[in-house]
Formats: sequence, C-alpha cells, structure tokens
Amino acid sequence: MANIKFLPPEPTGGRVRASVRVDVSALPAINRRMELNERLLDATCAFSDPSNWRFGREDLELLLLVTHERFGGESALLRRQAVLALGEFDSEEAIRRLMVLTVDLAEHDSIRIAALRALGLRGHELIDQFCGDLSPVIRDYALSVRAGSKPERRHRTGQVPQDRTDCREEDEACRKVC
Repeated sequence: MANIKFLPPEPTGGRVRASVRVDVSALPAINRRMELNERLLDATCAFSDPSNWRFGREDLELLLLVTHERFGGESALLRRQAVLALGEFDSEEAIRRLMVLTVDLAEHDSIRIAALRALGLRGHELIDQFCGDLSPVIRDYALSVRAGSKPERRHRTGQVPQDRTDCREEDEACRKVC
C-alpha cells in the first residue's frame, strides 16, 4: 500500500474552481457559430417549428467546419445535424463533403447514413456500392433504399416525435403543442 505522507496536501477549497464568464459580444465569429449551433439543435426539439430551419450561403463555410469536427461526444448530434443541413445546398463543396462522409469507413454509421440521406437522388449511384458495405447497418440501409422502403428524397432534419398519448382535444395547452 502507498504511504500517504508522500502525497502533496489537498489545496484548500478542494478540486473546484470558480466559473468565469466571458463577454463574447465583441467576437462576431463566435456569435455566428453559437447562433448556427442553436439553429441546428433547435430542429431536434419536439416543440420547435422545423419550417424555420433554413440555411443561407453565409452558413455553408461554418456547416462544412462542423462536419470536420470529430471525436467529441458532446458535438455528435450537432455534427449530424450539420451533415443533414448540407443536403439543403446545391453547392459543389457541400456535395463533395457529403460524398466523402458517405464513403469514409472511419465515420460512424449514423454520419454515413445521414450524409447519404442528405445527398438524396444525387447519391443514388452510391446505393449499389453500399449494398455490399462492411457495415451491416449501412448494408441494410442501402438494401432498403434499393427495395424502395426508404425515401430517396433529400432528408430534412430529424425531429423528436411528440408523445400525444395524453393529449385531449379540449386541453388548450395540448392544442398549442400538438
């Protein structure tokens, strides 16, 4: 057993540090990224309106950047939403990035499928290639698309389904949500 007299003393206050607030109002690039992140994540809420999920040409560079950010568990949903958002663009850069994500075996299956769905009909020629993919998830998805049981259109952002089991027509709050 280790002798505890050789361990340095615990600093007073324990292992907690005070939080620091930073004013980012003077940093437009950070504000643009925070606003884009909010728009991407808003579409995952069951109570938000997905019709305002629009991206302009000014968002393309940031969306491409988000799709390159890997290996952070906290941004996995954000990255997937950015991949789906790239499907809204008819830009050569966006299509090329979606193609790379689709064929990259190092990518997670959910990212590859999201990229394939975002390509829509533009990725139709890849379906036959993925019917023999190493990943059973990708292979099953490609086989179902080829069989016609999955939509081949461009995919809009996924939205969490609403639980309407307790919804009553006369309930005013429920009518607003449902």
